[in-house]
Amino acid sequence: MAVLGGLLAAFNLVFSPRDFGWIQLNPTPWLLLPVLMGSRYGFTYGMAGAVVGILAMLIGLEQHGELFASVIFKQHGYRFAMMFIAGGFCGEIQRNFKKKEIHLTAESEHSRERLKKLDTDIFLLREAKGELERMLATRDAELSTLDAEIRRLFDTEGDEIYQDILLLLNRQARIADAAIYTLNSGSRELTRKGFIGNATSLPERMNLKKAEMIELAIRKKTTVTIPEFWETGNTSEKDYLIVVPLLDFTENPLAVLVVTGMPFISLTRKSVYLISLICRWAARVVEITHQLTNTTRFIGGIETQRIFTQEFFRQNLFLTLESWKKHSLPSAVVVFVLPKMPKTRQGQLESLIMPLIRSGDFPAELGLPIAHLAVLLPLAGERGTSIFVDRILNSCRRDTDIGGKIEARLISIEDMDNVDQLWTEIIRHVA
Repeated sequence: MAVLGGLLAAFNLVFSPRDFGWIQLNPTPWLLLPVLMGSRYGFTYGMAGAVVGILAMLIGLEQHGELFASVIFKQHGYRFAMMFIAGGFCGEIQRNFKKKEIHLTAESEHSRERLKKLDTDIFLLREAKGELERMLATRDAELSTLDAEIRRLFDTEGDEIYQDILLLLNRQARIADAAIYTLNSGSRELTRKGFIGNATSLPERMNLKKAEMIELAIRKKTTVTIPEFWETGNTSEKDYLIVVPLLDFTENPLAVLVVTGMPFISLTRKSVYLISLICRWAARVVEITHQLTNTTRFIGGIETQRIFTQEFFRQNLFLTLESWKKHSLPSAVVVFVLPKMPKTRQGQLESLIMPLIRSGDFPAELGLPIAHLAVLLPLAGERGTSIFVDRILNSCRRDTDIGGKIEARLISIEDMDNVDQLWTEIIRHVA
């Protein structure tokens, strides 16, 4: 009001100094003051603006010597009344719009609170869904996902497998910032093959001399967490939470997983075990798909039909038992046998069964004098194993020569204490 009144007074003095209050103009420009104040601030301020405008007009009347009651009320009463009417009318209009604005603001605030609550509910549902998937992945359930997730890695080509491993770990163990490095042969330099999240602490190349925690994990050939690293007396490195080497079946490192970020609530002993377990199985996939070690022999020159060596098969049995004891992840071993048939039938047996083997299964020939084929079904539950056996036997029965004579013998790992006991049980079922 002071600014508007000052501006009107200044214009009045500049353009009409002899007629302060613009008495000679009808309507007087001072009418703007109650109109603007009422329109902006409401009825009360519109009335106050009218009072200021009337005071300015009274000063003008005094300038002309007309400041007495008869002149004020008879000649200028309508003008004074219009000042109050204009201020009050504009104030009421402003109040009407203000009510709508207040109502809309209240509704908007209510909607904002509801949206915020819905966002929270959606976040909790998403967290619950993720937790349910992680629980199902480590239980013998028909909805279990870890079996399918590991098998899906076999369909990845080239170095894309490292990125898929990271995405798998993100879904199952909730790692947020991580990378996988390979160790260059003949040097101590690590090369990054894939990463997710923030790569600030995960450069494309690094030297083992500057990564003591990674060097410790590679040297010990085991998972190292930041508390374990501090227990060794090293406190200089604080960026890495978990370092997991990806080992081949001879326990040599193929690559190394470096985790720098994950939700605090997810960093538990169980999640560390799960990350280590996934990395162990993922290392098998890397080893097989990249053919980094001599673990297979091919059937008929077809790349997808390969039989693994006894050493590789036995090492996978150890990993299977470890998965069962630490995470209750079921697996099964199925032995297909031709009873009382010589070893010369081995090739015929393999030609019937091998085309039906899925990616992620581990078939092996155990060197016994009877035609047989042992198949390890990692992370497969009872229902999945039953479907696998029925599918193969039904297909083999179409062969009129030996198909109807093939027997499937299932070996359960749940009651086994160690690999030697499991191996002896497999040999017994073959014999």
